[in-house]
Amino acid sequence: MSFNYRKVLTAINGELVQRDLQGLRFLCKDMISSSLLENASALQIFDLLEKRDKLSKRDTTLLAELLHHLQRKDLLRKFNLAENWQQETGLISDFRILLYTLANNLTMTNYQELVFYYAIPRSNSSDNSGVLQCIFELFVELEKRAIICSENLLKLKEGLKSLMRNDLVKRIDNYTQIQEKLQEQQSHSLQTPIFKESFGHNEQTSWRYPGPHSQESMGVEAPSGYEGEESSRMSQDAVRGDPHDPIIHQVSPPAQRDHMHDPTTHSTDLPAYPVKNNPRGICLIINNEAFSEDFKTSPKLKRREGTHIDAEKLEQVFKYLGFKILLHNNLTVGEMKETLISCSNMNHQNHDVFVCCILTHGEINCVFGSDGKSLMITQVTSYFNGSACKSLLGKPKLFFIQACQGHEKQSECYLAADADIDADGPVSPISYSIPDEADILLGMATVSGYLSFRHRREGSWYIQTLCNLLEQKCNGKNDILAILTDVNRVVAEKTARMKNPQTHRRESTKQMPQPKFSLRMKLFLSPPNDDLSVQDHHPPSASDAVDWKS
Repeated sequence: MSFNYRKVLTAINGELVQRDLQGLRFLCKDMISSSLLENASALQIFDLLEKRDKLSKRDTTLLAELLHHLQRKDLLRKFNLAENWQQETGLISDFRILLYTLANNLTMTNYQELVFYYAIPRSNSSDNSGVLQCIFELFVELEKRAIICSENLLKLKEGLKSLMRNDLVKRIDNYTQIQEKLQEQQSHSLQTPIFKESFGHNEQTSWRYPGPHSQESMGVEAPSGYEGEESSRMSQDAVRGDPHDPIIHQVSPPAQRDHMHDPTTHSTDLPAYPVKNNPRGICLIINNEAFSEDFKTSPKLKRREGTHIDAEKLEQVFKYLGFKILLHNNLTVGEMKETLISCSNMNHQNHDVFVCCILTHGEINCVFGSDGKSLMITQVTSYFNGSACKSLLGKPKLFFIQACQGHEKQSECYLAADADIDADGPVSPISYSIPDEADILLGMATVSGYLSFRHRREGSWYIQTLCNLLEQKCNGKNDILAILTDVNRVVAEKTARMKNPQTHRRESTKQMPQPKFSLRMKLFLSPPNDDLSVQDHHPPSASDAVDWKS
């Protein structure tokens, strides 16, 4: 953020009127206990949100979302938070937003009639805090008494019907229908925060994407032979990640996953996704090699030499597996979004699987466009969840990201031959979570907070290993998680050496890929015909004395 974080919070605190503060307390009720919120100022609320890892200098998404619902768009513009809001994740529950919207549309007379209808004592705040605070307290009391909850708003509907407020009854019906639709879509799958309806002040229903920010590693200039390590250390919180984030299952499947399975039954414990169509589906490849030299607002990103080798290999392998290839080179973030949306809008009815491969620079949970701007991985996946792309509902969506996820180098236990290594490392780590949307597999080249490596002449460790093992093992007998476990094993065995600019010594460094998934069944890929032959390939050797780069 280009402005002083603390000064902005203080300035926003000074701009909020009593009505805003009341709304702020109510909207944060699911994140902060009522006892702490009761008399809290805006600054105290911001502090409580920071302690809960909901707000930080690196992530002001929630702040932008709160100001949006408070209808303080003047503050969004004043402090350059409007763009942040457009990319927000939806951290406030639909239920809370619905109640907040209803409260803003009720009068004091409505409040008095509802108090009588539910036989609840009038609020002590009614004389000096205004109608909005009274209605907030009424809703809180109804929640405490289990008269209303996010799953059951029948009693609230009845109360509003008694007031002849059919306009608000329709809002509740709209909310209920959407929740039922989401539950139906996610039956027999993980509970997923897919799309959130904006129950704001617009008459029409509007949908918003989950908070998208995703990143790949930034190419930071450094002394020859060593890149991506900066003098300032990444915050340990960013490296460790947020323990409260709803992370997708982080995969480290047991070794037995790699056992052979009968291609018809596959397993007695889990069913398999049907994969019968030809083509199997779309394989979208976004390959960013060259980056803009206009870095007035973004740090410099180095050219990703050798990435074309990864792109060619991915195209070869997924074409062999029966996918239709869509390859795009050097896209800005805007062009990446347009491409993803265009792909999401396609009719995938006759497809079984969707694959998206992104090769670019990155940061923790985000990837960069050729213009140096970041795009959250959550936003990338959100274009293909059950609500955004109905023709892929219930079908597996695979995302493979070749990008650094931080500055840290992973240490090793064994020495290897020297190799000049470049690693694209992030400049300003941002902590975001990956949404646990159903039927998604996210294959990351490295764990959060660490570097990944790319060979200038032979491609990246991760993508080349992935492609080689897909060629070898996609025969209808090995499920995708078993293959990715093997990818982890092979990449983990590789070692590179980078020159430390401070000590001028070569230091051994490792890489550990990280699959994350919300698949509900096993996924077995194979060529759409009986010819299982593949082109000869020679995986890069870990000990080659050559230049590597992420």
